[in-house]
Amino acid sequence: MEKYVILAVTENHPGVLSRMTGLLRRKMFNIDSLTVGKTTNPRISRFTIVILGNEKQARKIARNIENFIEVIEVHVMKMDEIVSREISLVRVKADSVSDPEVLFVFPGVEVKERLDGDEIELEVIDRDDQTDNFMQYLLDHDVLVEKWVRSGVIAV
Repeated sequence: MEKYVILAVTENHPGVLSRMTGLLRRKMFNIDSLTVGKTTNPRISRFTIVILGNEKQARKIARNIENFIEVIEVHVMKMDEIVSREISLVRVKADSVSDPEVLFVFPGVEVKERLDGDEIELEVIDRDDQTDNFMQYLLDHDVLVEKWVRSGVIAV
């Protein structure tokens, strides 16, 4: 299975998100990531939906989404055809970090603050695959991750 991105531009009306996720649920598609937000025009929203599947499935979802009244346009792309980022906030146990340089190996990582000396808060901004790699890297270096929150993919 590959990751496909469905970019949908819609009118910003109540219920569009609910219908969008309901459609994906009914069709039994696995949503890897879903983000939605206003564009520069507050009456227009942009959905970025990442699904696990094949191109045929992604195109089928896009055709179904196009049938919604509020939809302006829909595009299907592979992950390697887009510029994407994901934001993660990570809290790690400070005493599990034997070498602070471990936290700075990946370019998208920034230490935001130390919390009560017990935890370190990190902000990770990178592609979703690099975020996965960073998480594995921390585990491989015995860094104890207390919390990890991911925003979901945004893409252009």
